[in-house]
Amino acid sequence: MAATGSFPWREPARPGRRVFEWGLVASVILALVLLLLRQGQQVQGQAELAAIKMTLGALRTAAIMDHLQAKARGKPAATPDNPFDLLQARPAHYLGVLGPGQASAAHPGSWWLDPECRCVVYAPLEPRWLAANSGGQMLRFRVTTSGGPLQLVALEAYLWQGQRVE
Repeated sequence: MAATGSFPWREPARPGRRVFEWGLVASVILALVLLLLRQGQQVQGQAELAAIKMTLGALRTAAIMDHLQAKARGKPAATPDNPFDLLQARPAHYLGVLGPGQASAAHPGSWWLDPECRCVVYAPLEPRWLAANSGGQMLRFRVTTSGGPLQLVALEAYLWQGQRVE
């Protein structure tokens, strides 16, 4: 065999074949990037759900602690008009007391108290993850008391990425 520097079993590269190979590689990379973006959005939705549950949990825990402290003092628990008043520090994304007319100006990711329905309201950052029977774009939890600690009760069945929000 002559030493020509080429390999006898290898075909010379054709320009059309190179374009196809690079196109295939680019398609695979694009598909992976799109898949990662979709998964990133799913994770972002899960993080928002965790933040919602954490805020509701903090409000409920503060209400129970307030109730137990009042019982320990032998006094009836004062029922606050606003459950956010029970927290040591209000969330940074808490807007205060907003009526129904003002709620439309609330930015996504915000919590507020609607005094008309006596509800704690949350406007999602990404409403596409929320499924409500009414088709509403906000989560509403009525503030109730029945002789015990303050309660937050969902006004309807809410699903967030298929998980129930209570």
